[in-house]
Amino acid sequence: MWAALELKVCSTKGIFLATTSPWTLAYADGARVEPSGSTWDDFPKPEFPIETKLTPGKCVRGKVVYPVPGNSRPETIAYAPESADAPVEWAVPAK
Repeated sequence: MWAALELKVCSTKGIFLATTSPWTLAYADGARVEPSGSTWDDFPKPEFPIETKLTPGKCVRGKVVYPVPGNSRPETIAYAPESADAPVEWAVPAK
C-alpha cells in the first residue's frame, strides 16, 4: 500500500539543498517509514525532486510517496535533516 505526502520547502536565506530523505512517517509503535526510493508512472504528480538546490526566496513543491502498512496510520510526519539539533514533527490529521 502507498501513501503520499505533499511537501513545499523554501529557502529563506542562503543556499539550501532540499531532499526527500529527511522526511519520514512515524507510527505509535516507534516504527518509521522512509520515502520510496523508486518512482512509478502511476505515482501522484508532481513528484517532489529527490534532490534540488534552492537559492534565497525559491521554493520546491511536490508529492513524496511511502510504502506503508495497510492496517495502521502514522501519528506524525518527522523532518530530521542531519544539520538539525532535533527533528521537527507534525501530527497527521485524522481521516
